[in-house]
Amino acid sequence: MDYKLLATDIDGTITDEHGRIHLKAIDTIRNLEERGIKVVLVSGRPLPFVESLALFVGTSGPVIAENGAVIKIGPEPFLIGDPQPAKDALVELQRHFPVEPDDDNRYRLVDISLKMTVAPESLQQYITTHLLPVTLLVTNVMLHLVDNRVSKGKAVNNVIQQLGITPAETIVSGDSFNDLSLFEIGATNLAVANAPDALKEKANYVSTHLYGEGFSELIRRLIP
Repeated sequence: MDYKLLATDIDGTITDEHGRIHLKAIDTIRNLEERGIKVVLVSGRPLPFVESLALFVGTSGPVIAENGAVIKIGPEPFLIGDPQPAKDALVELQRHFPVEPDDDNRYRLVDISLKMTVAPESLQQYITTHLLPVTLLVTNVMLHLVDNRVSKGKAVNNVIQQLGITPAETIVSGDSFNDLSLFEIGATNLAVANAPDALKEKANYVSTHLYGEGFSELIRRLIP
């Protein structure tokens, strides 16, 4: 298969166990770029964070932030989803739980990040019972409230359609529950060894190594 694009999660996928960008993963990404395969960073992080990383790593593809809610493919970002449902849900949840927003919300346009101060299961049960129109996303770093029309998978689908690339020409890689939607678009799915079983079950390839080391292992296996 001639692949044209890799869309990869950041935290837990191209980082090390301490959350630092894995140097071997950077080399792997740059090698892909040199071979003409665009790399798209897909993250729950705010757009300024993802843009900065893309600049210093040297990726040529668009960037996707806030779990798919913000896409930058040209000079200006565009939004998928409405910020109001997450704002309303936060007010509602704070009436019943000690929910604490994360400091990086000052940079966010759509989703709201939360510190791990409440069990995700409790929040999810309340959201489901009260039919709040948001998705609670659980990552290895934090929790996110976002308009339930938003997902990483929808954002990557949007990007590859704009670029004229098919899912069959696309690789996706991830490590957490918020990457599940990436594994449903018909691309080649790569899961690093530290991913949960729910993600591994949908993967075409699972690494033996953890984190960025595992990411590099998978890319070498797929594209010698």
